[in-house]
Amino acid sequence: KNIDGPSTGNPDAAMINRKVMKRSKKRMLLTDASKFEITSPHQYGKFEDFDILVTNTLSPEDRARINIPTIVEVPVK
Repeated sequence: KNIDGPSTGNPDAAMINRKVMKRSKKRMLLTDASKFEITSPHQYGKFEDFDILVTNTLSPEDRARINIPTIVEVPVK
């Protein structure tokens, strides 16, 4: 796994996300943990650019490599 940030398959969405991130005081990434296994061609940030991650349960490996100060795990039943 060589993923170091979120990405999308849509270049326009990546451009918009980058612009929104530049204007944001706090940056939150909301995603399910399965997305940490998938790469898309248009990366719009690095994990270290975010302040908060909200996701379902992360594996210990993903938790160790994702450099986000606050990680909130919401287990899905």
